[in-house]
Amino acid sequence: MAEQTSTTNNPFEKQVPTTGVQAWALKARQDLARYIKPLTIRDDVKPYAEAVEKQLVALESAIGVKKTDQSVARAEFITWLLRNDYGGFQFYVDSKDKEILEANRLAAEAAVNKIIASARDAAVQLRNQHGGGSGAAVGTVVSGLADVTTGNTYTGTSGNFAYVTQHAVMLTLLAQTTQVENWPVTGCAEVDAMNNYLHHMNITSVAGIPRGKLFFHAETWNSNSRKWQPRSACSNCDQWIAKIGAGRI
Repeated sequence: MAEQTSTTNNPFEKQVPTTGVQAWALKARQDLARYIKPLTIRDDVKPYAEAVEKQLVALESAIGVKKTDQSVARAEFITWLLRNDYGGFQFYVDSKDKEILEANRLAAEAAVNKIIASARDAAVQLRNQHGGGSGAAVGTVVSGLADVTTGNTYTGTSGNFAYVTQHAVMLTLLAQTTQVENWPVTGCAEVDAMNNYLHHMNITSVAGIPRGKLFFHAETWNSNSRKWQPRSACSNCDQWIAKIGAGRI
């Protein structure tokens, strides 16, 4: 290891922990080896990264084998970086940051997808209350609605909107919807689910509905197959669903 010198103004000082140094060095070396693996001789940083890798091995050995105090070994490692590193350690730091960002992105994406899928789960739970279609009229539709901003889900049943308190924003959306199906624009399960969402969230205007954050899933009872099956939005609902930027799964 290099002779210890002052690390007061060393830019690497904050990048190496002051406790658990040996364990950190092991993990850093393993990570750096993965980052180096795809590099070729055309990558200028490769020899510098390999030099840092060797120095991490020396840091592990100093603490684990030679029993050097970790604060001393750490200071020597940091001093070596200051004197001898030409981008290898920064390559490790940048690669690690990218890996963490990607892991966080994937975790966030998985969390959102789980919430989106909950719209289907909510619809399935509601349809099961009909006992597999028993008591469900032909064409009965149930809908689940997932809000990815809160993780909450809402449900609706076709024909139910006429018997509940109708939210003013829902009425505004329906007033701007042209009836193109054989049933009224108020008749769908999506309308009922959206109405429940609006009441719960205290939305006061169409502009207050978050775009790209709401997802619907609907199922209908098929009397021929005697099964529930997924159903896309009708041409009535397609209009206002598109207007609020909602999606379907």
